[in-house]
Amino acid sequence: MSHNIDPEVIAFYARQTPAALKACADHFAQDLLLIHPGNWQVSFPPAIYPPEHLSNIGQTVQEILALVFSLPDRLFGGDYDALLEAQGLSPDYRHAIRPFCTPRLLERARLFARPDALLTQSGFKLVEMNVSPSLGGLGVCDRYLNLWHSNPLGQQMRQAGIQVQAPPMGERFGQLLKRHSRRLNVGTPPIMLELLDDPQENPRDNTGWPDFLDISRQSGFEVVTAWPSDVEIRDEGVFALGHRVDLIYTDFAYAEQRMHGIDDDFFAALVKAEQRQQVDLFSVPASCVVYENKANLALLSNPDHAAVFTDRERQLIQQHIPVTHILSESTMDQVLSERRDWVLKPALGLCGHEVVIGEQLTDSQWQAKLVTCLKQDEAFILQRHIKDLWTYQLPNFEHPRMVCLGPVILDGQFAGVFSREADYEGKAVVVNYARGAFWSSGLERVVHSHA
Repeated sequence: MSHNIDPEVIAFYARQTPAALKACADHFAQDLLLIHPGNWQVSFPPAIYPPEHLSNIGQTVQEILALVFSLPDRLFGGDYDALLEAQGLSPDYRHAIRPFCTPRLLERARLFARPDALLTQSGFKLVEMNVSPSLGGLGVCDRYLNLWHSNPLGQQMRQAGIQVQAPPMGERFGQLLKRHSRRLNVGTPPIMLELLDDPQENPRDNTGWPDFLDISRQSGFEVVTAWPSDVEIRDEGVFALGHRVDLIYTDFAYAEQRMHGIDDDFFAALVKAEQRQQVDLFSVPASCVVYENKANLALLSNPDHAAVFTDRERQLIQQHIPVTHILSESTMDQVLSERRDWVLKPALGLCGHEVVIGEQLTDSQWQAKLVTCLKQDEAFILQRHIKDLWTYQLPNFEHPRMVCLGPVILDGQFAGVFSREADYEGKAVVVNYARGAFWSSGLERVVHSHA
């Protein structure tokens, strides 16, 4: 699949004067500041793709995600000890994760995903899986579309006959929670605990927090935001800040849980409370990491495993999964001599932290980094450096931009795209919102829309 911005959209933008584009961008920025005074890092005007372009990517990503979810049974016959060892995890990590590999917890873990798809000249490459309730883009994608519809530039585009759309992400988020909650009739409205990890974090500093609260409340939930130290697990139920909680939404990943010293016993106690039907738990980070681990990309791309996949599945893997290895003594020689061809990543990392692009180091720096990582308790992967990047440029952009799409998959349903972009000046960079990338909602033209 080749990528392109809808040509009539490009022509429409080209007809706008620089002053008009700037005025509409300022209007958009002011609307966002009314919601939150922070740095939104928003991309404007939006890239708008041809009809069904993003939807088709979302459907393909769903197929690949299903392959990841099948790996424990397909490659290891349901032996999670063997899977965790094959993922390169240390005995300490395996011991911590294994108790949370139960059918119900793993089913809950599979409800939320947002794989990262880097756009290339030959299609897209999935570089991360992001299987967790803690997904960037929830809420703000709906906000972006709504503000675009009310923006003067968006209104002019609609008058020119170009209509855009995106799935109702917030609505599908609420539908998922209701579909998998057992305590909806207990409270009026039911109380959702948004569980955070960092005791130094002020959620009000997060530009996306008001929109997360909005989509939760629009779905019928009252939200309490708290930390594990605020949670009490009593005989009669789970409480936080004086409220009895009906649903727990864990807004952090396993790497963050370990970073902030949140004990696995805390989640074990919450699991027992859910078993007593005192709370609905979405989800346990240690369960999510079974699928989120980037080592799964190495398992998929390993030619030794090709025979367990169908022709269609092998084609998907070859087209969309970059060659990936788990860092080990056996892979050191190859990647040392091919420094420019590899990117080093922590297997359980997030937000682009500790990602190292080999061609940006010297040989000695690269070797020292690999040796250091090999000695750590944490697992690392090496991913083939993607160099045939697709870029686009709109009239008001100083540089072309590379794009990383985040198709959001909620309970197996495509729910929209959280898109991030970074200026491309001849070499790849980490395209992540936490690392300064621009963002927008993924928008595509409505079918049968004509200018």
